[in-house]
Amino acid sequence: MSLLPTFIEQGLAPDIIEEKTDPCVGVDELTYVAYLKNGDTTKAMIKEIKRVGDLTTIKYPNGRADFVHDWASRASHNYEFRK
Repeated sequence: MSLLPTFIEQGLAPDIIEEKTDPCVGVDELTYVAYLKNGDTTKAMIKEIKRVGDLTTIKYPNGRADFVHDWASRASHNYEFRK
């Protein structure tokens, strides 16, 4: 189930969406979403959206929802709940 329609309905269409087709064991869906500052992929606010069964969590790199993260290193960030 893609999250894109939900984002668009809420007027929150992100600049980049990556849906992992083969998430890690125990994870049903894994999606990375980026909102870019001035179109710059090195200044992105990134969300990791993970669904396991009926539970969906949204986490941010180091718990920060700031435009300071590099999209290219999205998989290596330490994702935490927003602080």
